[in-house]
Amino acid sequence: MLLVEMAAKRRIVKIYRKVDKYMNSMKYFTTFEWDFDNHKCLSLYNSLGETDQDIFYFNSNEIIWKDYFRGLIDGGRIHLFKESVDTIPEGKNRYMK
Repeated sequence: MLLVEMAAKRRIVKIYRKVDKYMNSMKYFTTFEWDFDNHKCLSLYNSLGETDQDIFYFNSNEIIWKDYFRGLIDGGRIHLFKESVDTIPEGKNRYMK
């Protein structure tokens, strides 16, 4: 019984450390107000020739944001939390419950 409780505490501490590390790494970006401007990006795109515009096409209005953020979350798990790619499907199943 005691060993089970100790194992559970270790697991909780490990999870807490991951969450704390994530929160500390995101603190700067989540505590300030940000205003993004893409005028330079648009002027760069407009300065391209028609062929180059076809090759290097980008339009943030056509981004599927739901898919983008799913990829962002997976990337965070892999690169911030140093989790294996193999754990992602299990985490998605747990999230959907």
